[in-house]
Amino acid sequence: MRELLVVALVPLFWCAFGGLCGSVEFVKLTTFAGYWRGVGTDRALPMFSLQQTTCGADVNASISTMKILVSCTGEAGLSKEIEIEAAIVGDEITGNLSQKTTLPIIPSTVVTGAITGHRGPDFAVFDVVPDFFPKVAVTLQAQGTTSFTLYASMGEAELMSVSFHRSRKP
Repeated sequence: MRELLVVALVPLFWCAFGGLCGSVEFVKLTTFAGYWRGVGTDRALPMFSLQQTTCGADVNASISTMKILVSCTGEAGLSKEIEIEAAIVGDEITGNLSQKTTLPIIPSTVVTGAITGHRGPDFAVFDVVPDFFPKVAVTLQAQGTTSFTLYASMGEAELMSVSFHRSRKP
């Protein structure tokens, strides 16, 4: 469930990496507003098998904040809806996340949690700390300004690995 948080946060942290936007100016966050598409692997929890997934992310940005809505659909029936609200101040990333996960075999679950982390020249790392689950570690690695890779794990178990590309600007 937390892996959805990761997918939603990728565009948010992209500009905050610094290397993608030149100088780190919060106004540059607006560069990442728009719609992103991604493909990769995902699973609800470590005890489930990884499955191929397709994701879309809708990013709304201001000078120092972002709101991201992410939707992922897996080929084996996993569905995730993630909403992230985050702020970037200097090198610090903070915010909140809500994720709804639906599987064919169990009722939908909603998980909420806080996000905290930092940025580097072309990457961001942060933790998602949900109310009732162990933390999820997320790494976002930029490849220029039109694509990035999102990797999320819980302990040693990979939860999500998705490559995103810009689909359209607002």
